[in-house]
Amino acid sequence: MEVKMLSRKMVKPADPTPKHLITSELSFFDQMQPPVYIPTIYFFQSGSTSRHRLETSLSETLIRFYPLAGRFSIDGSCVICNDEGVEYLEAEALDVTLAELLDSAPTNLELLNCLVPWDIQKPTMDMSPIVGIQLTMFKCGGLVVCTLCSHMKLDGFSGSTFFREWSIACRAGLDEAMVPNFCIPSIFPRRDLSGMIKPSGSPFLKNTKIVTKRFVFHQKTILGLKSEVRASSGNVINPSRVEVLACAIWKVLISIDEAKHGSLRDSTLCTSVNLRGRTGIKDIPQNAFGNFYFQIPIRFKRGNGTKAEKLELHHLVSLFSYTVKHEILECSKISDPNEVMAKVAKNINVIREDKGNDGVNFRFFNTLCNFPMYDDVDFGWGKPEWVGVTNVPVELVVLMDSKCGTKIEAMVSLTETDMHGFQNHPDIVALTSMME
Repeated sequence: MEVKMLSRKMVKPADPTPKHLITSELSFFDQMQPPVYIPTIYFFQSGSTSRHRLETSLSETLIRFYPLAGRFSIDGSCVICNDEGVEYLEAEALDVTLAELLDSAPTNLELLNCLVPWDIQKPTMDMSPIVGIQLTMFKCGGLVVCTLCSHMKLDGFSGSTFFREWSIACRAGLDEAMVPNFCIPSIFPRRDLSGMIKPSGSPFLKNTKIVTKRFVFHQKTILGLKSEVRASSGNVINPSRVEVLACAIWKVLISIDEAKHGSLRDSTLCTSVNLRGRTGIKDIPQNAFGNFYFQIPIRFKRGNGTKAEKLELHHLVSLFSYTVKHEILECSKISDPNEVMAKVAKNINVIREDKGNDGVNFRFFNTLCNFPMYDDVDFGWGKPEWVGVTNVPVELVVLMDSKCGTKIEAMVSLTETDMHGFQNHPDIVALTSMME
């Protein structure tokens, strides 16, 4: 796909940020993040709202989301809210219609690289913009909007919330959009991590080519997996769709690892959970903006609950469900911010221990299901046709709702060798070929 760049500028808040808000401290949770950008790409069949309105509504939205228009300080301790702006690019697709792209891109995500403002592996603390946005227009009238957000300042929930509120401001005016709350750094301030967090045993970004592919799981498939687990396990009465699908994918990844090493090995699945409303701290609102989640290591041990080391789906679902619910329950009882941070640090140390252990099959997993990716995302021309991601440079599985809400899409990023084994595994072939 050939894309012609039309313009590149900085969009600043419509009103200057007040002097008493000039510094936005990083939180303890911000400190935990890798210095990478997170891309999200929204596809719209029609972009009937004027480009001028899109830009002006973004400028208005930045009045409330003012840290996103700032820059990280040299020492990385805070964001200087200097209103330098978010980078805003406009481009035109020359040789493809949006319909053609929607037909081909979901199975070839590398096509989407030219829709991203810049390389997602670019460091995020070198005075670069915290957010980049690229509008790519199509001759058919379609429009693609890509947001690129620094993980050092936003988690997935906050990134999708910002985009949704921009769309509301564009469609209905700023008064209808949410007012974010930036309380997290004051409740969970930056800490000296040297006594809390063990050094990482392996780099976050490896010098290995990672391939990202999209797999679609239909409602009939998900219901079938839930029935299978209920029939096989007395421990999980009503498994969620995320639990059964995450564990079905995990089971295949364990199988691939077993074939590679000649025996079943221990495996750890690291999943992320939104902490909003899940701690005993009462003064954290649902509109708390920034990084506010914790990672949960789910550890499968060989022979632990399995007969003759034969691994069944219900074993993993039971382990996944129990571990996540137990961790969330523990957090709900904690009302002291220092204890929450200690809990988060403890989990990170377990994750780093297992990730750095060559004898453990380690996997990262995340879900954006039930996040505001489609609902209320409307600039005035309807919901997105599709929300996707580009290739990412880390081994990762991300689950996302489909537009219809009945299917789940898995964005799976693996090494080339593992991806070959994954996409040709009999379980994946069967689960993704079933139609409603």
